[in-house]
Amino acid sequence: MEQTFWVADGRPGEDGNGCHRLKSKFDKFDNAIETACLGPDGQAKLIDTGVSVWRNAYDDHKRPIEWTYFDAAENPVNGPEGAFRVRFGYDVDGNVVETAYFAPDGKPSFGLNKYHKQISQFVAGREIRTEYLGVNGKPTVREGYAAIERGYDAHGNQIKLAYLDADNRPAAQSEGYAIMLSVFDSCGREIERRFLDEKHQAVKQEDFGYAIIRKAYDVDNHVSEETYFDAHERPVRLDGGYARLTQSSDRHGNVVDQRYFDENLEPVRLKNSRYAEIKYRYDDHNAILQEAYFGDKGEPVTSQGSARIEYKNDDHGRNVERAHFGVRGEPVIVHIDDETSFHRAKRKLDPRGNALELEYFGTDGKPLEVTTNGARCAKIVQRFDAKDEVLDTECYDAAGHRAQ
Repeated sequence: MEQTFWVADGRPGEDGNGCHRLKSKFDKFDNAIETACLGPDGQAKLIDTGVSVWRNAYDDHKRPIEWTYFDAAENPVNGPEGAFRVRFGYDVDGNVVETAYFAPDGKPSFGLNKYHKQISQFVAGREIRTEYLGVNGKPTVREGYAAIERGYDAHGNQIKLAYLDADNRPAAQSEGYAIMLSVFDSCGREIERRFLDEKHQAVKQEDFGYAIIRKAYDVDNHVSEETYFDAHERPVRLDGGYARLTQSSDRHGNVVDQRYFDENLEPVRLKNSRYAEIKYRYDDHNAILQEAYFGDKGEPVTSQGSARIEYKNDDHGRNVERAHFGVRGEPVIVHIDDETSFHRAKRKLDPRGNALELEYFGTDGKPLEVTTNGARCAKIVQRFDAKDEVLDTECYDAAGHRAQ
């Protein structure tokens, strides 16, 4: 079987790996057992990793058990996983319990994931332990840990995730914690998550900025409140400047109101956006129609130049127009960057979502020029190829004249 790629104008095209043609062989179960990458001249072509041909083997259950990679001369080479050969093993339930990597010379090797072999254990279809071994068959440490253990409650919810070192002791990994514990309510909703260090003490998770998070839900199971705590269970502000978030959602699950509070659980404005509350409205297709910003006393405030943004959407629910307004409802100009300022922006999209036309307007409703690639344009017209790359761009000034 062969598959060939072409661009819209009839010129030879390529797939995501740079192959113009893929030539494949299949077994009696229609599994692809060999695929070769060819160029427009019909000759073997190397993809980024230096691979030209890859072969797969399957067991009697049609499951892959081996991947191998070769260059154009049929020499073994390392593939995308960083190894020439990748082997898989399964338990009686079909879970992958072993993945191993081998070098072109056939010897055990480390793949890109920095281990030779991954061993997994499952109980009732749930993975309870994952360990990583080196080429010597002993545990190897990757990103601070050599194994992962998981625990579940009677309903199958994961309530414990522990990272372990080569001696099977808790080990802090790259995100700053060794153990994560979760608590679920009777409806199976997570209501608390806490991060612990290798001594089982609460510790701040570096990426999120808290040690404990607690959640509440509305009657439709949407999150209605999140509160963040430090290692001593005191409310703590995140980088955004708030310690608690409350929100309400409509029956479709769209958030219609969000409010922010400080460590004393008093309304607080976000550090960068400068609002304490944001409200949303949606159309019948759940596409956003409006967002409006309010301060800690409920008063309209501006965020990044506007207090309210109005949206219009096409029949596919895609945003095609937005306009900005001030605290009194007046039209305002917003400054997107040093070269782009406008009150209203419109765009025309093709079926793939590419912007065929972009138009900008001022508060008086007249075309307004912005700077694009050094030219002053009030309207931009674009054409795209089959890969959604821009073919050409036309720029028109506020008077409708095409810029040279």
